[in-house]
Amino acid sequence: MILKTNWTKHLHLIRKMEIDLVFKHLPLAGFSKGLEIGCGDGYQTTLLRNRFKEFVACDLNFKRIKEELKISNVVYKQYDADNLEGVFQSEEFDFIFSSNVMEHLSRPRQFLNNTRFFLKNDGYVVHIVPSRFLKITYIFLHFINLVVLVINRTTQIFFSRGGTEKTNLSMENNINKSVLEKKNKLSQILFPQIHGNFDSHIEEFIKFGKKEWQKMFEESGFNVVRYVKGPAFSGYGFGFNRLRKLLHYLWWSSEHIFILKKVV
Repeated sequence: MILKTNWTKHLHLIRKMEIDLVFKHLPLAGFSKGLEIGCGDGYQTTLLRNRFKEFVACDLNFKRIKEELKISNVVYKQYDADNLEGVFQSEEFDFIFSSNVMEHLSRPRQFLNNTRFFLKNDGYVVHIVPSRFLKITYIFLHFINLVVLVINRTTQIFFSRGGTEKTNLSMENNINKSVLEKKNKLSQILFPQIHGNFDSHIEEFIKFGKKEWQKMFEESGFNVVRYVKGPAFSGYGFGFNRLRKLLHYLWWSSEHIFILKKVV
């Protein structure tokens, strides 16, 4: 595809980079029971599993988990991160992980209160959340991406070949239904959409700031023991790996990585 990399491989590369960055600042082993909230297609679970004696992976949309990525010694559960009250026991886990989940929640503070209840006193929480840089790229590269998608779709129609990954014209990446109902299908394609569960691009840009995320974590009873700048990427899968590496080297980051411990 023109200017596009394989989206699944691209996404998996980012997820692996996240895990590598996280465990540069955490013990490589020694955790007894871990929890991943929002496991997506299950790839990141495969990177996390071997660091724990027991591991639970959960997601609201169970259909996204690919059968070929499921691991026999992982417990997979279908849970809504907005409604975790009573799902797990007090201090059941010594590691809780989420990546690109919190911005989609309607009750993020309640989510943090629940995970704090599930976490052991000496446990760690890792939340990977979007930055303002990612928000900027979503907006300014939207129309370039739209043109590329149209060209690729047209090319697929006239020069169809087996085994190529289908180009999807849908620009939607937010599964929160309350946001989706506000937009018709055409506007979702033609105009940049709100990425998470927010009312406007301005509000989202503000909330994606490092200090805003940190404030929420601290007000929910967590200490930030380590902050790490995540990988740089556009969110559209253009595949400019050299540029991505250069931006990361220059400290541009599309994600904030927060390593937390609860206040006891």
